Amino acid sequence: MSVPTDQNGTRHARYARRRREQLAGFLKPIDPDDPDGPKVSTHPDCPHGHRDGYDLYGCRCPKCGEQSAAPRIREYREQRYQAAAVAVLRRHGVPEGQTVEDLADTLIEVWRTSRGESRIRKLAVRIRKAGHAATSPRAITMAEELTSALRAAGAGARAAREPDGAVPPPRS
Repeated sequence: MSVPTDQNGTRHARYARRRREQLAGFLKPIDPDDPDGPKVSTHPDCPHGHRDGYDLYGCRCPKCGEQSAAPRIREYREQRYQAAAVAVLRRHGVPEGQTVEDLADTLIEVWRTSRGESRIRKLAVRIRKAGHAATSPRAITMAEELTSALRAAGAGARAAREPDGAVPPPRS
Protein backbone atom coordinates (compact mmCIF):
# COMPACT_ATOMS: atom_id res chain seq x y z
CA MET A 1 0.00 0.00 0.00
CA SER A 2 1.46 3.32 -0.96
CA VAL A 3 1.20 6.53 0.95
CA PRO A 4 -1.16 9.03 -0.68
CA THR A 5 0.44 12.18 -1.98
CA ASP A 6 -1.03 15.65 -1.86
CA GLN A 7 0.11 19.00 -3.19
CA ASN A 8 3.06 18.98 -0.76
CA GLY A 9 4.55 15.70 -2.03
CA THR A 10 5.08 12.35 -0.37
CA ARG A 11 5.37 11.78 3.34
CA HIS A 12 9.12 11.32 2.98
CA ALA A 13 9.47 14.60 1.06
CA ARG A 14 7.55 16.46 3.76
CA TYR A 15 9.74 14.92 6.46
CA ALA A 16 12.95 15.80 4.58
CA ARG A 17 11.76 19.37 4.03
CA ARG A 18 10.88 19.74 7.72
CA ARG A 19 14.28 18.28 8.73
CA ARG A 20 16.15 20.72 6.45
CA GLU A 21 14.19 23.62 7.92
CA GLN A 22 15.08 22.50 11.46
CA LEU A 23 18.77 22.09 10.61
CA ALA A 24 18.82 25.50 8.89
CA GLY A 25 18.02 27.05 12.26
CA PHE A 26 21.47 25.96 13.46
CA LEU A 27 23.37 27.69 10.63
CA LYS A 28 25.23 30.83 11.64
CA PRO A 29 27.17 33.11 9.23
CA ILE A 30 30.96 32.83 9.34
CA ASP A 31 31.31 36.58 8.79
CA PRO A 32 28.79 38.61 10.82
CA ASP A 33 29.10 41.49 8.32
CA ASP A 34 27.95 39.19 5.48
CA PRO A 35 24.76 37.40 6.58
CA ASP A 36 24.25 35.92 3.09
CA GLY A 37 27.75 34.39 2.99
CA PRO A 38 28.85 30.88 3.96
CA LYS A 39 27.46 29.49 7.21
CA VAL A 40 28.68 27.15 9.93
CA SER A 41 26.43 24.63 11.62
CA THR A 42 26.21 24.92 15.40
CA HIS A 43 24.13 21.75 15.69
CA PRO A 44 25.53 19.53 18.48
CA ASP A 45 25.46 16.44 16.27
CA CYS A 46 27.09 18.02 13.19
CA PRO A 47 30.09 15.82 12.26
CA HIS A 48 32.61 18.48 11.18
CA GLY A 49 35.09 17.17 8.66
CA HIS A 50 32.73 14.48 7.37
CA ARG A 51 30.52 14.32 4.32
CA ASP A 52 27.32 14.53 6.39
CA GLY A 53 28.46 17.82 7.91
CA TYR A 54 28.63 19.35 4.46
CA ASP A 55 25.68 17.62 2.79
CA LEU A 56 23.16 17.00 5.55
CA TYR A 57 23.81 19.81 8.03
CA GLY A 58 24.82 22.42 5.42
CA CYS A 59 28.00 23.40 7.27
CA ARG A 60 30.56 25.32 5.20
CA CYS A 61 33.40 25.49 7.72
CA PRO A 62 36.89 24.72 6.31
CA LYS A 63 36.82 21.13 7.62
CA CYS A 64 33.42 20.41 6.11
CA GLY A 65 34.23 22.32 2.91
CA GLU A 66 36.94 19.76 2.16
CA GLN A 67 34.17 17.19 1.80
CA SER A 68 32.57 19.09 -1.07
CA ALA A 69 32.29 17.22 -4.35
CA ALA A 70 33.50 20.25 -6.35
CA PRO A 71 37.23 19.33 -6.37
CA ARG A 72 36.47 15.77 -7.48
CA ILE A 73 34.11 17.04 -10.18
CA ARG A 74 36.81 19.42 -11.43
CA GLU A 75 39.41 16.63 -11.43
CA TYR A 76 37.16 14.26 -13.39
CA ARG A 77 36.35 17.02 -15.88
CA GLU A 78 40.07 17.64 -16.43
CA GLN A 79 40.60 13.93 -17.04
CA ARG A 80 37.76 13.90 -19.58
CA TYR A 81 39.23 16.97 -21.34
CA GLN A 82 42.65 15.33 -21.51
CA ALA A 83 41.26 12.03 -22.83
CA ALA A 84 39.10 13.78 -25.45
CA ALA A 85 41.96 15.95 -26.69
CA VAL A 86 44.39 13.02 -26.89
CA ALA A 87 41.80 10.94 -28.77
CA VAL A 88 41.28 13.69 -31.37
CA LEU A 89 45.02 14.19 -31.82
CA ARG A 90 45.67 10.47 -32.24
CA ARG A 91 42.76 10.15 -34.67
CA HIS A 92 44.51 12.75 -36.83
CA GLY A 93 47.84 10.93 -36.79
CA VAL A 94 49.78 12.67 -34.04
CA PRO A 95 52.35 10.15 -32.85
CA GLU A 96 52.01 8.71 -29.35
CA GLY A 97 54.25 9.79 -26.53
CA GLN A 98 54.67 12.56 -24.01
CA THR A 99 54.34 15.23 -26.71
CA VAL A 100 50.69 14.28 -27.30
CA GLU A 101 49.78 14.94 -23.66
CA ASP A 102 51.75 18.20 -23.63
CA LEU A 103 50.12 19.36 -26.87
CA ALA A 104 46.70 18.35 -25.49
CA ASP A 105 47.32 20.42 -22.34
CA THR A 106 48.34 23.42 -24.45
CA LEU A 107 45.31 23.09 -26.71
CA ILE A 108 42.95 22.74 -23.75
CA GLU A 109 44.38 25.94 -22.27
CA VAL A 110 43.95 27.79 -25.60
CA TRP A 111 40.39 26.44 -25.83
CA ARG A 112 39.59 27.73 -22.33
CA THR A 113 41.03 31.20 -22.81
CA SER A 114 39.51 31.95 -26.21
CA ARG A 115 35.89 32.57 -27.11
CA GLY A 116 33.75 32.80 -30.22
CA GLU A 117 35.04 32.55 -33.75
CA SER A 118 38.62 33.26 -32.74
CA ARG A 119 38.74 29.98 -30.79
CA ILE A 120 38.94 27.81 -33.93
CA ARG A 121 41.53 30.11 -35.51
CA LYS A 122 43.73 30.15 -32.40
CA LEU A 123 43.54 26.37 -32.03
CA ALA A 124 44.38 25.88 -35.71
CA VAL A 125 47.39 28.20 -35.40
CA ARG A 126 48.65 26.30 -32.35
CA ILE A 127 48.18 22.95 -34.12
CA ARG A 128 50.07 24.25 -37.16
CA LYS A 129 52.92 25.51 -34.94
CA ALA A 130 53.22 22.06 -33.40
CA GLY A 131 53.78 20.68 -36.90
CA HIS A 132 51.06 18.06 -36.82
CA ALA A 133 48.85 19.54 -39.53
CA ALA A 134 50.45 20.06 -42.91
CA THR A 135 47.76 22.36 -44.26
CA SER A 136 45.53 25.05 -42.86
CA PRO A 137 42.27 23.28 -43.81
CA ARG A 138 43.43 20.16 -41.97
CA ALA A 139 44.36 22.23 -38.89
CA ILE A 140 40.95 23.93 -38.97
CA THR A 141 39.21 20.55 -39.24
CA MET A 142 41.25 19.29 -36.31
CA ALA A 143 40.43 22.42 -34.30
CA GLU A 144 36.71 22.08 -34.98
CA GLU A 145 36.73 18.42 -33.99
CA LEU A 146 38.73 19.23 -30.87
CA THR A 147 36.28 21.97 -29.90
CA SER A 148 33.27 19.69 -30.20
CA ALA A 149 35.06 16.89 -28.30
CA LEU A 150 36.00 19.25 -25.46
CA ARG A 151 32.45 20.61 -25.26
CA ALA A 152 31.10 17.07 -24.99
CA ALA A 153 33.73 16.17 -22.38
CA GLY A 154 32.85 19.23 -20.32
CA ALA A 155 29.17 18.37 -20.38
CA GLY A 156 29.84 15.18 -18.44
CA ALA A 157 29.46 11.52 -19.13
CA ARG A 158 25.66 11.60 -19.40
CA ALA A 159 25.56 14.36 -21.98
CA ALA A 160 28.56 13.16 -23.98
CA ARG A 161 27.65 11.49 -27.24
CA GLU A 162 29.62 9.38 -29.63
CA PRO A 163 30.46 10.96 -33.03
CA ASP A 164 27.61 9.04 -34.68
CA GLY A 165 25.11 10.34 -32.09
CA ALA A 166 24.81 7.14 -30.08
CA VAL A 167 24.80 7.35 -26.32
CA PRO A 168 27.86 5.65 -24.77
CA PRO A 169 27.16 2.61 -22.59
CA PRO A 170 26.91 3.25 -18.84
CA ARG A 171 30.04 2.76 -16.77
CA SER A 172 29.97 -0.19 -14.42
